[in-house]
Amino acid sequence: MKKKKDNSGMYLLILSLVGMMLIGLYFFAGSTVKSSGTKIGYTDNATRYSWHAEYEQIDGTFSKTIYPRTNPQEISISAETIDGSISILAECGDEVLFEGKDLQSGHTHILAEGKVKITVTAENHKGSFSISHVEEGHSH
Repeated sequence: MKKKKDNSGMYLLILSLVGMMLIGLYFFAGSTVKSSGTKIGYTDNATRYSWHAEYEQIDGTFSKTIYPRTNPQEISISAETIDGSISILAECGDEVLFEGKDLQSGHTHILAEGKVKITVTAENHKGSFSISHVEEGHSH
């Protein structure tokens, strides 16, 4: 009589790998930036919770979803304009939380509950922008 080989270790390994891939995809999907345009000298730091970008020039439409750390969450939106124009739209579902057109240098804070879709529209914009959660006790 032959003894059946125990494959439980292999199944556990496969399940673990699939689980890690799904967790990785979850975090990667939260940090991706969708873009339709050109970027020159563009560097960014995009996480699930923030999006900071500096560049020599961008032109087009770029979007990303920012996820809350807490609900409600205060979010800081800032832009620095050296040349060109930039508009930033922040939406939570069907609600427009902020719509800044042809922004100059400066910042504002909004209060959001849930994930926030950020859309940046730029026309030959030189400068930077930043969207991030305001840490408790650091409100301006």
